[in-house]
Amino acid sequence: MKLGFRFSEELNTGIENAIKLAHRLELDILELTEDAQLKKILETKGTHRLRKAFEEHSIIVHLHAPILSFPVVSPILAERMLSTYINSIELAYEIGCDLLVIHAPQGEHSIVINIISELSSRCRELGVTLTLENGWNIGPLLRLASRYGSKLFWVTFDVGHANLSGDPYSYLIKLFRYIRNIHIHDNDGSRDLHLPLGAGTIDFSRILGFLANREYKYALVIENKSVSDVISSVIFIKNVIGE
Repeated sequence: MKLGFRFSEELNTGIENAIKLAHRLELDILELTEDAQLKKILETKGTHRLRKAFEEHSIIVHLHAPILSFPVVSPILAERMLSTYINSIELAYEIGCDLLVIHAPQGEHSIVINIISELSSRCRELGVTLTLENGWNIGPLLRLASRYGSKLFWVTFDVGHANLSGDPYSYLIKLFRYIRNIHIHDNDGSRDLHLPLGAGTIDFSRILGFLANREYKYALVIENKSVSDVISSVIFIKNVIGE
């Protein structure tokens, strides 16, 4: 598997330091969050310079699109969501990202499928892998994946979010065939705390053991709130999988 971490405002470090940290920890991936910090970086460096920096350090880059929590129940809301995510796809292409994460849209079924279909088409045109991520309620993504997974999109499986719905291991098994990216962080089963691995209630030994036994070869992205927590989670993972 390819290991990396999320780069966001709450990590409280610059992009150069994040690249250095990935190199020091021998990680493969940085997943950029489309937030105010990234916007400022892009205004300063531009997409070309940022892409070049990642290429020079052989960093695989993902982009996490903005989280749009409103249900799409009208053409106006659908157009708003589609416009936002098309912009994210094009930004991902310009930066050199090979994978885009969006939270699975919720709302009127036919509208949701039309949005996903258009996003899927644009991603194919630009060579970006489209993934849908589960929120705290994993049900909508399970239903979408059972009908459209691998045809229109792949899955980003968020272990911490799944723990708020029930047993993340059981959801991992159900979604495994569609998964191309995994977000990994810990919590207490009631709140989305983004704790370092081992600090909450999730049985990561079981989850990581399953991924190793199934020879999972895709991305495993740590989503913690501090650099020290990221380092702790990297050590945890490497101890469990024996690297």
